[in-house]
Parts: sequence; C-alpha cells; structure tokens
Amino acid sequence: MPIKHLSMPELHQIYDQQLHDDFPDNERRSFQNMLDYHEKGLYEAWAKYEDGICLAYSCFLGNQDGLIMDYFAVNKAYRNRGIGSAFLKECLAQYPDTLILIESEKDDGLDPLKKRRLDFYLKNGLYHTGVNIWLYYVDYTILANQMATSQQILAIYQRLYDPKMLRKYLHLID
Repeated sequence: MPIKHLSMPELHQIYDQQLHDDFPDNERRSFQNMLDYHEKGLYEAWAKYEDGICLAYSCFLGNQDGLIMDYFAVNKAYRNRGIGSAFLKECLAQYPDTLILIESEKDDGLDPLKKRRLDFYLKNGLYHTGVNIWLYYVDYTILANQMATSQQILAIYQRLYDPKMLRKYLHLID
C-alpha cells in the first residue's frame, strides 16, 4: 500500500496517539504550531497504514526551497522489519528535487540509541553534512538527502524560523 498524505485531522490523531510517546517533550512542537505552519503552506505529513494501523509517520517543515524532516517514527510494534527504511525512501521520493534536512541527535558515544538512529539514516542513503547544531537545547547532527553546504542548511532554517528564535535557540557547534 502506498504512503498517505495526511490531512491535519489525521495528523492530529497521530499526534495524540503516537507522537507523544515517540518523542520527548523537548523535541515536540505543539500541534497548534504545526497547524500554523500548515496554514502557511509549510507543513506536511505522511503515513504508512496497514489494516487501519499506522505503521510509520513523518512530518516535514518547509517547501520546495528546502525541507526539514520534523518527525519520523515507526510504530513500536512494527520496528526492525524494514518498514522504516521503505517508508523513509517513499517519503523522500515525494520531494525528488528538494534539499531535505534530517536532524538526528548528535552521537555523544554514551547513548547507543543515538548512534543507531544516525546509522539508520546513513544506511538509507542520507549524507552526513558535517554540520552540527544546537537547537532548543538539543545537539543535532544534520543529515541530508543530497550534499549541502552549511550556508544552504542555515538558509533553510532562516527561511522557516523567526529571526529572534534563531538567535536564541539555534547555534552551529563543533
């Protein structure tokens, strides 16, 4: 079954039923914020369903000038079956000519889950950009679906976020 482009009510259901469990508070934006971006044409979500069950979902912030994959998760009951890899490829295929950034928690060598997530994206053909950021109190490694410079990456953030927020909550790190 192909992936489904979600309406905002469908995303709201996933937000309430899954996203709260899949992402910690410090990585979760409010649903109202998602709606605000959606009303500006800057937020989309996709899901993979089987027999009415959401197997995986993803959310993207941005437009054809550049996207940030805001969320990506596979239903806990369906992990380690190749669903995530297949779903990721299907999602990225929706935007064939668009630079897509993926924020993966920076591997600090202390949490094997961070390394596993990073390895998942690299195994699925994403590029390590060499850019690391501190965003809302979390260190991220930036991956992309194509080679990208730090200037291209920062330009996407500058187009999508309020300048005051960027000054306070976004910093390049080594």
